[in-house]
Amino acid sequence: MIVDDEESSRQAFEEALREEFEVIAARDGFHALESLGKTEPDLLLLDVAMPLMDGFETCRKIRDNPAFQDLQILFLSAYDDPETVKKTYACGGNLFVKKPIEPERLVKNVKLSLQRVGPPKKKRFPIESLKSGGLRRGQPGLPSVETPGPTQKRRQAPVPTPAPASAAPQGQEPTEALLMPRLMVVDDDPEVVTLLELAFQEHYEVVSAQDGLEAIERVANCQPDILLIDIMMPKMNGFQLCQALRRTVPYRTAPILFLTAKSGRKDREYANRCGADAYILKPFDVKKLYELIESIVAKPTFRVRPKTLSLVELRKLEEAEAREKEDRRFMRHVQLQYDNLQDFIDRNL
Repeated sequence: MIVDDEESSRQAFEEALREEFEVIAARDGFHALESLGKTEPDLLLLDVAMPLMDGFETCRKIRDNPAFQDLQILFLSAYDDPETVKKTYACGGNLFVKKPIEPERLVKNVKLSLQRVGPPKKKRFPIESLKSGGLRRGQPGLPSVETPGPTQKRRQAPVPTPAPASAAPQGQEPTEALLMPRLMVVDDDPEVVTLLELAFQEHYEVVSAQDGLEAIERVANCQPDILLIDIMMPKMNGFQLCQALRRTVPYRTAPILFLTAKSGRKDREYANRCGADAYILKPFDVKKLYELIESIVAKPTFRVRPKTLSLVELRKLEEAEAREKEDRRFMRHVQLQYDNLQDFIDRNL
């Protein structure tokens, strides 16, 4: 997989590699993260300077996923100063290569890197299907999921109360879960997230993120069908997140609704330019919001995306990733203490 925001670079690298490798491209770090689970690359050629999420941040997000710990990541950059090279290896890169690079040398570096991890793993989907516009419903490997038809019973707007005792046992999904749209709430206010989870959990699968960057990290695994996004958030605001989503194929037409306290006319106009489907002011009426989303789901053009992970599997993966992150933080702390002690010994004993 070639990850570079410059089309000319992607084309040049693909031209150099396609005779010996299956090559697929991503326009930026977000696009790469969103498609890793489907494309299953053995190696990434990763540019450093990219909008919204640079190569270093993209690499860190990839390494946070246990499934991609062994993925070979080669950084490509026109900048080869010591600080850039140091960051390459600190974030989990396997090799730094300076641009421009001769095609023969690029192929050689790719081959040597792949030799370290053995033969390529078997892929679920052929390269042709990935390049021809993505996976289709009913294709082997993914469940075929459709939204309820117009003859189904109309759902009633819920009152935000805890789930009833008759809910499915822990660890099991209700039988109608395959028909549930997945709703992602992106908001740094935990009270808003909790309110929406309680309001929608009966008829929707609800996942959440605290800010735009976390949403980008999680969207590849969560695969939401609808997004409710706050505007004023740390790290990456709602406008930036919406623009990033609209640049990727799966989310060009996905319903994106802003939930915000910003009431200015310019904010509304900018939201429309970013590609928002609705602009809802806080505080909002939960019942009206539910009815609005129900009207979106009822449209003939709306479809529930095939999900790679069920909600239960998604929770388990997140728990495993959280444990791994904590383990890595602990090991970094131990290494730092060791380095400080070694430095003290070297200077004083």
